[in-house]
This record gives sequence, C-alpha cells and structure tokens, in this order.
Amino acid sequence: MLIGKEEENSLTIPLKWIPSLNAYVLYFYLFGECFGAIIDTGSPFLTVPSYCDARRWGCYRPERTQDSGLGNTIEIFANNQGTVVWRKAEFSFTKSNETPVVFGVLDEKLMDGPGGVFFGLIKNTARRIRPSILGQLKNIKAFEISLRSNSINNDKENLINDEDAPGEQSSLTFFTKSVILGSNYIPLVTDLNRRYRDPVEHYTAICNSIKIDGRLVEPQKFPRTYVIFDTGVSGMVVSQTLFDERYSAARQNKEKRLWGGTVEISFETNRPGETISLQAIKPVTTPLSQAPWGPGFKANLIVMGLA
Repeated sequence: MLIGKEEENSLTIPLKWIPSLNAYVLYFYLFGECFGAIIDTGSPFLTVPSYCDARRWGCYRPERTQDSGLGNTIEIFANNQGTVVWRKAEFSFTKSNETPVVFGVLDEKLMDGPGGVFFGLIKNTARRIRPSILGQLKNIKAFEISLRSNSINNDKENLINDEDAPGEQSSLTFFTKSVILGSNYIPLVTDLNRRYRDPVEHYTAICNSIKIDGRLVEPQKFPRTYVIFDTGVSGMVVSQTLFDERYSAARQNKEKRLWGGTVEISFETNRPGETISLQAIKPVTTPLSQAPWGPGFKANLIVMGLA
C-alpha cells in the first residue's frame, strides 16, 4: 500500500528542480535509506546507482536487498550501455507503509554523462519487460504533476536532505481513484502500444498542428504526428523524417531558424472543435537516431520535454 489510512485518497510528494540536471527530483526510501531520482513520465522503472553516493542519489547497500528472481539486462541510456541488476527491497515515500518492490541497479557506465537515476511514471507495460514501479504500487490509479516556478534555484551537488529545497511549490500527487482535474483536457491514446508494439504505454496525444514563429509546419510523408509527454527530457526530440522535412521547408522558405523561434504544438481537446496549445521559446531540438519500433512505424513522433 502507498497510502495507509482508508480515508486518505491522495499523497503529495515535494519535487526539487535541479538546474544542472534540467530535471525535477523526488525523494523516497528503499530499505530505510533515502534516495533521490528524476521523475520521468517517459519510462516505467525505478532505478538506483550501484554504488554509495550519499550526497547525490543515495547509498545503495546490496546486503539490505533481496533476489528479485529476474535476470540482469543490458540497457542503453543516452548512448551509454551497461548492465542493470534487478533487486527487491522495501519501498516507501515516508518511512512508513512499506511495500516490497523490484527496482533496477544501474551499472556505473549507465551513470556517465549528464543524466542520473529515474523514478518512472509509466504504469502499464508489456509482460515481457521488467515490472514498472507504479504497477507494483497497486492502489495508485492516477497522478498529477505541478511544475510551478520555484522561488529558489537550487544547483547544489547535495540532492539528498537539502534543507532549502523548495518542496512546496513543485509536487507530484498520487491518487487512489481515477481523476480528471478540469473539464477541458487533452485525450491520450494508446496507438503506439496497440498498433506499433511499443512495450510501454507512453503518455501520448495526437498532434493537431505545429507552428514555428506562426508558420504552419505541414508534414508530407506521414500526416499523423504523435506527441509523447516526457518529464525526463528537456527540449524536444523529433523523428528523423519530420526533422528532415522541416529542414527542407526552412531552406525553401529561406528561414533563418529551424526550431529556434516560438514553437507551438496544438491538440484537440475532449470538447469538439476546441484546441489547447503548448508553446516553447527556442527549444533544443534533436532528431531521433533511429526509427522508433522499427520500419513499420508510419507516423511522425515528437517527444516533448516537460523538464
């Protein structure tokens, strides 16, 4: 159980913005030890480092964990390849109401570069992959992330137990019941999982339109564009076909910027005829290195970073 008392139906976890990571971090307990991790709506797993880093991510103590019964896997994170060992231990957010969960222990090779460890918020996954953390916390039905501006810009190396962390402003709230906050929202789709065999159900919507500095971007090869909402990413990652088409159009129109102006992506809402737009100023935009889910993927894809 995540939330202990029967009358309680939500639990709010403070978040901390770390500029050096371009990410929001939350705190939790494994085997009674405090850990920090980047909240990531683009992945399903809970991970920790394979070593003791008490000032930054937490101190892994293998003697306090158990065999999960699952074999090791080889993973690639940000072009780094390494081993993930899957272990089991008691988990909680508050040192109470502990529940045993399976989590991944990352090889040091996977900790190289600017990234870190993640608290994945994708719940539904294919049976063939390792269990998601939310799938193991059985009474979680929904969550809300509030990314309000923090009054304190904390860029310290000490992520764990930092007293001046602005926890009350940005937060992650879990609910034991399904909720939709507000009557106007962007419907999500499961096409990537059902049609293209994405092993996880990414939080995905269908793009209605893309504009750059007010100019409409009209995809040619694949009219449909999916957008994944990802708090573990900053900027945007764009499928190669869409990236190349945008480059060709910008040259033809003699535009000076590819993605460097005001980028506006709109979505149809649950209300017929209404749309909601999200804007970013000069988002760092990179192409996907390979086609997602193989050559059968006949659509464009944008990973929209919310960090």
